[in-house]
Amino acid sequence: MLHGSFTSGILPTQYEKFCSAADIGVVKDEDKNVVLEEYKVVVAELAETSMEDALQEEITGSVLAEEDDNFQGLKVLSDARHCWRKNAYYSDVVFLGHITHRAIHHELVTKEDEPISQNHEIIGTERFYEWADAKGLSIHLHGHDRNGSVNKIVKDRQYTDNGNDTWHATKNLARSFVKVAKGKPVNRGVTWHPELSDKGAGIKTHYYWAMKTCDGDPDLLRFRLDNIVRHYQNDHRNCFAGNVRHPGARCKTDPNYEPTRTTIRDPVAAQLLTRWIQKSTIYEWPLDYVNCVDTHYVESFNNSLLQYHDKRIVFGNSQYTMRSHLAILDWNEHVDRDYTSIIRRQSAKNPRAVEGHKVLKPKTNSFKSTIWDRFMARIFPAGED
Repeated sequence: MLHGSFTSGILPTQYEKFCSAADIGVVKDEDKNVVLEEYKVVVAELAETSMEDALQEEITGSVLAEEDDNFQGLKVLSDARHCWRKNAYYSDVVFLGHITHRAIHHELVTKEDEPISQNHEIIGTERFYEWADAKGLSIHLHGHDRNGSVNKIVKDRQYTDNGNDTWHATKNLARSFVKVAKGKPVNRGVTWHPELSDKGAGIKTHYYWAMKTCDGDPDLLRFRLDNIVRHYQNDHRNCFAGNVRHPGARCKTDPNYEPTRTTIRDPVAAQLLTRWIQKSTIYEWPLDYVNCVDTHYVESFNNSLLQYHDKRIVFGNSQYTMRSHLAILDWNEHVDRDYTSIIRRQSAKNPRAVEGHKVLKPKTNSFKSTIWDRFMARIFPAGED
């Protein structure tokens, strides 16, 4: 029963309510703590083994993914997840491999390490690089959401490129674009222009394609962003023509292409759009976005932690640490598992989404039986009566 309650992620109170309703009795806290002392050691060992296996797979996958033996190092994604919404005592700082998306390293930072929870990600990142350097690992690219202090840590390393998440950089573009697309009549042609009113969603797409097709060149990224204005002026001479990795823009490849949005004819509108683009974070800091890093996998890991770490519940150190390790075992076994089909439906909230929703195969949860076997082997060692 305790094994089932630990690995399922249910809260202690939920376990007690279940046992009480089923009238099957509840394990005493003192007995539970005795089991937990041995159990958490088993889970910790298996989590470390899982991350070491994931690291070796990431190294192999990274080497095979490079062309002409041009391996420069590993690419990692990281983020910090606080245990509570405010003034968190614990913070999980996890590092995923870019190829396998499995957790290769985990740092648990507490208020004993750093009283200010906002600095926990910094501590976790510094510890990660100490660990990586001790193992002789070369980190070629480090992707994360735009934490200024983490940016500095990464940029201070000679052979590591910094990459900020594209979603965090673009999520507010449409909202900020409204300021130049609509407004009071008295400010027409001064702070906003009607020729820009239909271009908010399209410009966000342009930003993504500019980052994907800049080939790691910050000057080319800025050039492609500046070209947004010319594109909407129906001047497509500098639009993306395509390469071996990405198809060309429709305005370059479709001979029957016709603009679907209002063509910019007023120089004032072009000036307003140019000024807005050049004030955006991606334009001001192009070197942080030339790798077009997407951290949605590490965000998904943080979301999966909720199965084991409820942000409303205060856990003790043993429980919290064990639950973090269980989350790692769960994630490493099931991330990128196969799917049976893809459901495609148009969303009223996001009509431009066309990727569809994958119907994933059920989880295998073999890590649970592995924990049980290893735990029982510790309790009843082979050869003893």
